[in-house]
Amino acid sequence: MPRQPEDVRAVSLKTAARFDRFYKLLACAALIFAFAPLVYTFIRPVAGDFTLPIVAGIAPALFIIGYGLQAIFGAVTRMERTLYSRTYEKLESYFTPAKAALPLTLCVIAGFAASSAFSRFYKSGALGYYERASALPLFVGILTVLFLAAGVIAWFYPPGYIVSLHTAFVYLVILLSDYGLNIVFQVSQKFLAACFAGFLLCAIVVANQTHIVTVINTAGTGIVTPRVRYYNLISVGLLALFAVLTVPVVLAVFIGLAVLVKMLLFFILRERYISPEEQMLMDAGEQAAVFGKTVYGFEEINQSLAKLLFLVFIFIAIGTMAFFIISRYRNILQTIINFIDALFANLLEFLANLFEFNKFSTEKFILSDYRDVETKIDKSAVREYTGKKPQQTARSYRDFLRKLESIADSRERLAFAYAELVRCWDKKYGIRLKSSDTPAEIERKILEVSADTAAEPITRAFEYVKYAERYLPESESAKLIDAMCAQIKRAYGD
Repeated sequence: MPRQPEDVRAVSLKTAARFDRFYKLLACAALIFAFAPLVYTFIRPVAGDFTLPIVAGIAPALFIIGYGLQAIFGAVTRMERTLYSRTYEKLESYFTPAKAALPLTLCVIAGFAASSAFSRFYKSGALGYYERASALPLFVGILTVLFLAAGVIAWFYPPGYIVSLHTAFVYLVILLSDYGLNIVFQVSQKFLAACFAGFLLCAIVVANQTHIVTVINTAGTGIVTPRVRYYNLISVGLLALFAVLTVPVVLAVFIGLAVLVKMLLFFILRERYISPEEQMLMDAGEQAAVFGKTVYGFEEINQSLAKLLFLVFIFIAIGTMAFFIISRYRNILQTIINFIDALFANLLEFLANLFEFNKFSTEKFILSDYRDVETKIDKSAVREYTGKKPQQTARSYRDFLRKLESIADSRERLAFAYAELVRCWDKKYGIRLKSSDTPAEIERKILEVSADTAAEPITRAFEYVKYAERYLPESESAKLIDAMCAQIKRAYGD
């Protein structure tokens, strides 16, 4: 692999530190989102209307104070944290209690102070009641110590360890357990739903970036440049946006199915909801009100929203049935899927061009095998097979063979033969190549005019050796070069 220029390496290392801080912020946010609903459920019976301000404001503030306390202590003592090894199987020890002895002691002192302050506040009667044997001051002190200590301990752990496959499973179990506790204690699920959405977004971004960095570092294909990080971050953002936009559709489907089932049960078991005597005494408006309350009544959704979602569900159901009826006679299902794939790929390509992610630079060899979508090759590489370098163009087939035999590397031999073959295709078939054409686009153009060119295996082999920087078996490489040479010879003969 070519040696990376020092400027690219320096810029990559400099931005890596900023990205690590950003992902650490998201990892800590995911940690807070995972445990906040559980805290909300447990302190709800005690805190009452103060629960939301405590969980959404005071608890994160205490976590940040604890984190900042340890960060200041680490900066003063020049404490070095254990680097993340990016291994899945090995569980490493990052937190050392001895290194956090002073900050943890300050956390305990702060807990006693918070307990004492709340005790005086409680005795003043500001809450409207006072119990001498109440455990509320002790409870406040314990929570203060826990929130501060969580921030201190989180400072030691890298983002890839706070959010990983191991910890994500634990977080999901905690969130699912809290869902059951909310049902038992009759607590609203709205706060849990908001925290779950925030956790999912932060966790996906951190886990995805950790995976990309691990793959590139492990494979040794290059350093992780800002371009790779930004490009991947945007792709994850688009996927998250797509997921957010599909939530109303999914909610409409679930609510619509529930309304449909309740509607059928109402007509089948009508006498159970309204007795015959009540039906005789009710007018049409009153019966309609009972019907709406029974069918569209949900705990977390009002009747107007339930009716709207049911209407959306009806349109989705009708559209789905029409789609399958049409697709029975026309093969449009694959066409729609291909359209969505192409739309997403073109959107990413537009963003790449907008932020110059695919601009030719010293990062040319850094991406190697990593692709999120089918990307375009840069123009400098296209010139190798579109005839922009006249010194590489052979004047005769014998001249081409002499140059081909002078190349020792099998990868370069195959790439040189491919470049000459594409020029011959352009000259013989007039396929009108553009400087922006990718090998796949050239393959499609040549297959439209001739099926006797073996364009598909030749193109795949060229992409494999040129852009993945891999070696084909000698026998397979020789076979493909012979096939290309046969076509080049015929082109020169014509």
